[in-house]
Amino acid sequence: MSWRNGGTDVFLPNANNDVILVFIHFLNHFFIGSVGLRQICDWWRLLGKYRDEINRKLLEDRLCKSETGVGWKAFAAFVVGYLGMPEDTIPMYDSWLKSKADKIMRVVMEVGNFG
Repeated sequence: MSWRNGGTDVFLPNANNDVILVFIHFLNHFFIGSVGLRQICDWWRLLGKYRDEINRKLLEDRLCKSETGVGWKAFAAFVVGYLGMPEDTIPMYDSWLKSKADKIMRVVMEVGNFG
């Protein structure tokens, strides 16, 4: 897929790659200490829009190999608990990580970038 910016074609990653790229990007910001709620909402929207195109098994394999699966699950609990995403929409959602979602919310509210 691509979009045209002026006279240049800009190629976009497919949904299976894009959800990971966006997640890893804001996860990095989270650990550095400044993740914005808007970044998390971008991921949430991407997951919702492409929910039928995302290969859940491929995603889980990639997250496990990169050792970011627990982070994904924590943020999945966050978007379900705080942003209202339906549980069946987000891959690898685990309700038992609600306490992690609460900690994420505290971090976002304390040091998050809202611009």
